[in-house]
Amino acid sequence: MSDRYLMKFWHKELKSFVEFDNEGLYINYNNGQIYTRSGSLNVTDHYIRVQCTGLKDRNGKLIYEGDVVKICWRVEPAIYVVEMMQRGQSGFPMWQFSNPLNSRFYSGSGGCDVEIIGNIHQHPELVEG
Repeated sequence: MSDRYLMKFWHKELKSFVEFDNEGLYINYNNGQIYTRSGSLNVTDHYIRVQCTGLKDRNGKLIYEGDVVKICWRVEPAIYVVEMMQRGQSGFPMWQFSNPLNSRFYSGSGGCDVEIIGNIHQHPELVEG
């Protein structure tokens, strides 16, 4: 399976990532909703689906939507959040790095040094002003 198809799921109440197979849950790809294995209960409101970009940071860790990354580009390192920009013509998502503190965007990789330092779910303080 390609890395870009991988997903993680953030449980809002437990405040942790969960393994779907262990929780007895599945995602209906026709409507994007999350159900119990029996299909009898829609539990979408309890989870945030986080998709893998298919990219890796300098340490070989897969980068997911919502990850907070430090990018050493040009002169000074800057902190960015990984966000889905849009779906391309192929149907696959296109990714961007945004800096919520100064509204800067960076959408290339151009030989820069990218390192995951956390994510917006477990470490929201990384992007708060």
